[in-house]
Amino acid sequence: MSSSPLSAGAACLSFYYTIPASLATLHVNTTTEDNVPIELWSVTSRSVRTWTFERLFLDNGSSAV
Repeated sequence: MSSSPLSAGAACLSFYYTIPASLATLHVNTTTEDNVPIELWSVTSRSVRTWTFERLFLDNGSSAV
């Protein structure tokens, strides 16, 4: 999934996730204006069978706080 660039200032990304596989990693990534990839968040789990809520607070639209 991708989205358009965020404007300057603080932002928040909220989402639910589930990991039905026996062992998996979920990543949330972004890129800078120079197309440099940045990993904002990740989780590795043996199995998350329920939906889990996560909220990332972003500063200047490019890094997790």
